Amino acid sequence: MTNEGAVGGITELIPGKLYQSGSITDYARLPSFRPQSVIVDLDRKIDANPPPQLTYIHWAVLDMPQLPDMQRMDDIADFCIRAIGHGGAVLSHCAAGLNRSSLLSGLIIHRLMGLRGPQVVAYLRQHRVGALSNETFARFLAGLT
Repeated sequence: MTNEGAVGGITELIPGKLYQSGSITDYARLPSFRPQSVIVDLDRKIDANPPPQLTYIHWAVLDMPQLPDMQRMDDIADFCIRAIGHGGAVLSHCAAGLNRSSLLSGLIIHRLMGLRGPQVVAYLRQHRVGALSNETFARFLAGLT
């Protein structure tokens, strides 16, 4: 899938493994996820009726010039990587699918693909139009070694 615009749309970041989007209002638009798959919702409001066969994680992260609790973000990234390792896929989403979800996706990309920080930022911006306009999040990811 490709980015269907700067807001909304589901972008496939790692084929069959990692997806990113803005708010989900229609779960029928999701790729065909296996039961080991995970939806990570970083928006303030909880999704209505996420698919019961998937693991749904909600953590309200604010898109602000401060980083969220990065230990918690790392723990969620590790959980997602384990799900992918067991054959699942991950959808990371927030309101617009540009900053908070990019922070999580960037950690996953860094660990799964072995990209260094600047490469992670470039990869996200290439695949998701408008990604990482939050410079605090972008600087954090750019500093990954």
